[in-house]
Amino acid sequence: MGSPQDAVDHVLFGLLPYLATIVCVVVFAAHRYRVPPFGAPPQHTEPQPYGERLLFGYGVLIILGGHLAAFLIPDQIRLWNNDLLRLYILEVSGLVFALLTLAGLLLTMGRCLRSAEARQGMGFADWLLYVVLLLQVGGGIGVAILYPWGMSWYPTSVLPYVRSLLRLEPDIGTISPLPHLVKLHVVGASVLLFVLPFTRVVRPLIIRSWEEEPRRTLSRLTTNVLLIGLVFSLLPLVSLLWGAPLPGSQRGYEPAQPIAFSHRLHAGELQMSCLYCHGDAEKGPHASIASAGVCMNCHRFVSAPIRDVRAEAELAKEENRKPRTLISPELRKLYAALGLNDQLQADPNELTTPIRWVNVHNLPSFTRFDHRAHVNAGVECQRCHGPVETMERVRQVEDLSMGWCVQCHRTANEEGIAGREVHPSNDCATCHH
Repeated sequence: MGSPQDAVDHVLFGLLPYLATIVCVVVFAAHRYRVPPFGAPPQHTEPQPYGERLLFGYGVLIILGGHLAAFLIPDQIRLWNNDLLRLYILEVSGLVFALLTLAGLLLTMGRCLRSAEARQGMGFADWLLYVVLLLQVGGGIGVAILYPWGMSWYPTSVLPYVRSLLRLEPDIGTISPLPHLVKLHVVGASVLLFVLPFTRVVRPLIIRSWEEEPRRTLSRLTTNVLLIGLVFSLLPLVSLLWGAPLPGSQRGYEPAQPIAFSHRLHAGELQMSCLYCHGDAEKGPHASIASAGVCMNCHRFVSAPIRDVRAEAELAKEENRKPRTLISPELRKLYAALGLNDQLQADPNELTTPIRWVNVHNLPSFTRFDHRAHVNAGVECQRCHGPVETMERVRQVEDLSMGWCVQCHRTANEEGIAGREVHPSNDCATCHH
């Protein structure tokens, strides 16, 4: 038997989304075909002021469009996020639009509380819709502040779960370990879908006179939908053009490695220091790559994803046997390189073979770069390597051109590094033999 928390997660993430969808479809159909008690047309209410429509209505559309883009083109968004500045722009823009939407929603709720005309035709479900929207927008802002870089961790945590729902095979393995605030935000989407068809505000929130000008309104709505679709269709092209490398530049180089080592997991989720695996970066000119022995410091005990280990432990308990040792395909490559068997013991019949990692950041032979000088001066690894903690497979983010390096030295001379005054040289002999 699973824990009570597992049972709750199965209900909230495995059952509730389908129940909400079924209720939504059935009630919408009842509205459409005038089935009592859903046959009454919506009552005319006080027109929503332009400011509220601008903040609330368009804000909701933009936020929904951002979530849709994250579902449809996650790889292009991750490519966009390789540039730290673009990542900041995307995160800050999303937070700003969410705050504007929250302001519009509060203005709308305040007007409904003050004006009897605005409350005309509103029922319990309408107020419940506003409350759920308030919690959703507020929760989204909380997630953005407490758990930043959502566009980077979303594709590897929430997206697999959403896709499993569409396949009618709900997999809550990636969503169960997430923080409670993130899980509450996901559950809120199902609650919103459940409440929406019972309300009398299932009409465009940004267009007035829906009843008086149906054709004109439909034309506007169609135009807006097409424009939004066009913008999000061009996003992949914009991101590709933005990241197009100049001749001779290896920017965007992302080679496959012999073992699919996830920097997002190790440096991001587990918060492992870069220097744990690349310790020589603060001691010498070159940043070494961790030996397989360093990997075994942890993977002597961790041989498979924790969710698989837990599932095997529960199954073994039900079958009254000892749990089997699970070894993931990628870690099996590590053990094979060390000549270990499934019990992680040295196998005399196996030869140890070095892991041939592929170098990602390559400099010309006529240049030299001293990691030690930069690390000890306070230069963060991400300054040259980009947000590695968000990458599944490491890629070259900056072009590493001479102009880029010289400009960095000039900026450091003027502004310092991490609040410290430094004086890096711009002399040719500093970097060239």
